[in-house]
This record gives sequence, structure tokens and C-alpha cells, in this order.
Amino acid sequence: MPWINTVPNNSTDTKKKLYLFWYDKNSRNTKMRVTPFFNTREGRKEAKKLLLMMQSDIANDNFTAATGIRISDIKLSAALLKFLESRVLTKSGYQSYNQAAIRFIGIVGDLSVKKYDPSHGIKFIKALKEQELSGNTIATYTKHLSIIWKWFVDNNYCKTNIIKTVPIERMPVKIIPESDRKIIFDYFKDNDNLYKTNHYFFVKFTFLTGFRPSTTLTLTPEDFDFNEGFIHYRNVKGKRTSLFPIHNNLKSI
Repeated sequence: MPWINTVPNNSTDTKKKLYLFWYDKNSRNTKMRVTPFFNTREGRKEAKKLLLMMQSDIANDNFTAATGIRISDIKLSAALLKFLESRVLTKSGYQSYNQAAIRFIGIVGDLSVKKYDPSHGIKFIKALKEQELSGNTIATYTKHLSIIWKWFVDNNYCKTNIIKTVPIERMPVKIIPESDRKIIFDYFKDNDNLYKTNHYFFVKFTFLTGFRPSTTLTLTPEDFDFNEGFIHYRNVKGKRTSLFPIHNNLKSI
């Protein structure tokens, strides 16, 4: 990431010229170039424009003409790493974004981000349909890619979001018949007795609460308030704490 400063860095002399610094991956060194601007309010304002020009792959030619420095195009694979590094993601979230982008690259190719256009997004969706992926799987891919591309736009890697999201189809909830549930729960109960495990409680508790397994695993004894009749649970995916009532079926286990 390039930045603007004076030389030396701790200089407070307003007559000092501003310098443009950037990390050059090829030489693995930090480089600098003097700008035409001084360390004044107006100078910093003009230098910032130069900085934004450098950050934008779209403006490569303009920046080169102004400074003599040519910035390499950033490919999707490299821009993806910058996107992932910029966000605080769970392991599953990281994998979802990464998998969507890798699949996109596998179908469309690893191009400079600014060279993609809406036709590439259409080609990607068409290819997924030809692979007979479900509509909701395609919707999930396009959702994650659209978020990635919005970040690209916000960070001046491209002008527009080329991904058109596919709406998620709401599927009817299918409930396991009670007779089948009894077979499942009895199986875990018998195995717990045989192998001294606690799978029955985990499966039954998760079923009765509807918690994600990851949420159930984070619970501690302090999260159970039997006086008020609530479980204080942390939604791992949503990063929030909520209340769940301790109903009679839960009390029984």
C-alpha cells in the first residue's frame, strides 16, 4: 500500500516536499519518489490525488505519465488475497469466499481485475448451470463474488461490480418423521451407554434448540440461567449473544 510522507518521516518543516513511498515486490525494498508538492494543506491535498492515482490500476497510464512509475496490473488471484486479508472471517467464511473466487478463476481465467466485464459473470453462471449445480449453490457463489467485487470497486481495482447475483430459492422445510427420530436418538443413546460417550445429549440438545453445532460447542455452564429459564448463547456466525428459552423438553435432558 503506497503512502505519502516527508523525508525524514518525523520532519515537521512545512517547507519540506512530500514524497511518495511504496513497497516494490520485485526488489523487496521500499522505494520513494519526490512529488512536486510541499507539506502544506494544499500540497497534501494534491499529493493525495497522486496517491489515489497510484492505488488505482485503472489509472496506470495517467500515473505513469505523471511520475514515470508503471504499476503492474493486479490479477484476480492477487486481489483476492488482499480482500481476504482485509476482513475478519471465520474459517468457513474464508473458505466460502476463497472457493467462489477459485471456481470463478477456473472457469473464466485469472485476469487483471479491471479487464473483467459483465460477460465474464454471465459465462461463469452459465458454466455452473451446465455442471448441473443447484440454484442455491449458484446463488451462494454469486453472493460471495458480488461482495468481493464490491470491495474491488471500493478499492479502485475496477469501475463496476460485474457479478449479477442469483436469488436464493426458499426451500420448504422437511421434518424427519418422529418414528425415524426415535431410531436415531435410540441409536446414539445405546452407543453412549456402550462406549461411555455423550453423543446422544449433543444431538438431542441441538435438535431441540435448533442451534448450529458450532454454537452448541461454545456453551458453558454459566450460559444456562435456570432461574430465569434462558440459555445465553453466542451465535458464532453472527457474532452476537441471544436468549433461548429452556422449555420442558430441554429440561427433561
